Amino acid sequence: RTKHSGKGSRETWAECELESRELMALCLRTAETRIAKAGLELGNAEWVWTEPHSRRLKVRCIVTKHMSELPNGGVTLQAAKTLTYKIETRQCTDCAAENSTGGGEPWRAVVQLRQHVDHKRTLLALEQKSLDRKMLDACLGIQQLKDGLDLYFSHESEAAKFVEFVRGEVPVRIKHSSKLVSMDKKSNKAHMKKTSMVEVVPICKDDLLVLPKRSPIKLPGLVLAVKVSSTVHLVQVHPPTMRRVEMTADNFWRAPFSPFMSAPRLTKFTLLDIEKRSYHHGGGDWRNYPL
Repeated sequence: RTKHSGKGSRETWAECELESRELMALCLRTAETRIAKAGLELGNAEWVWTEPHSRRLKVRCIVTKHMSELPNGGVTLQAAKTLTYKIETRQCTDCAAENSTGGGEPWRAVVQLRQHVDHKRTLLALEQKSLDRKMLDACLGIQQLKDGLDLYFSHESEAAKFVEFVRGEVPVRIKHSSKLVSMDKKSNKAHMKKTSMVEVVPICKDDLLVLPKRSPIKLPGLVLAVKVSSTVHLVQVHPPTMRRVEMTADNFWRAPFSPFMSAPRLTKFTLLDIEKRSYHHGGGDWRNYPL
C-alpha cells in the first residue's frame, strides 16, 4: 500500500502490486514534475530488477530534449537515468496514533513533562525518585525530547497518579486536554485520549535569583535557591539578612522569571574562617548576623 497526497491535506492510500504500472505511475509522479521543470521530456521508463530483501525499487528512465537551435532542423538528445526508491513500512495515521509508544501497546493517557532550562538536574532527580518509588511500573513507554519527557500510560488513573506524584515533589503548572479518537454513536461510547502538560518551574537548587518587582514575594537583592521540593526555598544573600521564604508554584507563575545565574555557572569556594560582623538594618537599629 502506498500513500500519496491529494488536493487537500488528507492522506489517501492506494493498493499496488510490486513492479506494476500503477506503482510506476506513483513513483514517476514527482519525477515527471522535476523533469518538466528542467525542460526535458520523459521518453520511456522500465523496472530494474532488485533483490526482494533489499527493500529498494529502481526505475530506469530515458529523458529526451530537442535542441532546435542547431542547424539542419536541430537534434534530439537522450540520456538514461536510474531512480531508486526506498520502501519504508509504516502504519496508517489512526494506527500510528494508537501505538505511538513504540512498544505496540495502545495508550490512553500521556504526561508531557517539561522544564525549559539548559540542564536536566531537576528532571534527572525526579526520574530517580520515580524509579525508587516504582511510579513508572505502569508506564508503557518513555520518549525523550529536548525540553523533557513524554510518558505513556494505558489508563487515565495511572497518568493522574503520576501527575499527583510530580506535583508533590516539585512546583509545577498543569494543563489537561482531551482528543477524540473514535466514537460509537449506537452505544454512545467515545474513545478519548488524555494529555496532561506538566511544566516544572525553571529553578534548581543553588540557582542565583533576582525576583521581579511584580512578584508576590517581596525579597529584594540577590536570592539563593537552597532547596526545591513542592515549594522553592529561598534565602536572601545580598543584603545578607539570611531571610528565608518559601515560594509556591502559584507565586512563581503569577510573575514567571528565569534564574539570574544557574548553579553550573557559579564558582565554588572553600570557607576558611568565620567572623561576626555588625550590619545596619535601617532606622538606626543595629543587629548582629552570623555569616
